[in-house]
Amino acid sequence: MSTVTDVDPTIRRESALQRLTGERFVPIALRGLERSVTDDGAWLCFKALPGARPDQLALEGRSERYTAMSLIGLAAQAAHGRSADLPHARLLDSLCRWAPSTFELGDAGLVLWLLVAQKDPRAEDLAKAILARRDEVLRSTYVPASMEFAYLLIGVAEAERFGVGGNAMREFADAVAERLARNQHPRTQLFAFAARARRRNVLRGRADYRLGSFASQVYPTIGFAFHARATGDPRSARIARTCAD
Repeated sequence: MSTVTDVDPTIRRESALQRLTGERFVPIALRGLERSVTDDGAWLCFKALPGARPDQLALEGRSERYTAMSLIGLAAQAAHGRSADLPHARLLDSLCRWAPSTFELGDAGLVLWLLVAQKDPRAEDLAKAILARRDEVLRSTYVPASMEFAYLLIGVAEAERFGVGGNAMREFADAVAERLARNQHPRTQLFAFAARARRRNVLRGRADYRLGSFASQVYPTIGFAFHARATGDPRSARIARTCAD
């Protein structure tokens, strides 16, 4: 017989993990981000390495993608009362100028996710820029990489959920989900680097379809979960669940 004080061991483990993450690892991450600003506050660096002294970091390059990801994470931490001393407005302005014309549309999807999460009115302009490239993304010869295409699915699914982009965004989100689903292997339920396709480099094509990375699983799982949340689509929920399992 159980008592009212009994707690499921799984819940206890999750609670302990959340406490460890929030109390130990998140503060470390926030301090690291504060030291990763480059280009006079316009971007976060691509890589931070040990400097000449223990209290120094040597910053290498800049990363638009990591800047977007970091601000997404910081937006989520704000709900827990945590913040980092960063030039948020300038970083966000840099992303908004860069995202509409970036070659990799998946990165634009990350920025769209960020703008929607922060209820930034510039989300509408970025949504229009992304939708203007619909035909490019959905053409039959386009072979999307699972990770980058999942970034796009996350962004457009969140835009759909909050009504950004209207009916065109809803249709585009469904089309992106349909294309990304082709990258999931029917037997393993894992995502390959990319879908099966005819390529000049036959060996590269086979490797891309038969192999995948950790990132090839994580971001599609998030993307289909977000799409299912936005649309109620049971297929997207099933795809996310089977990959996660």
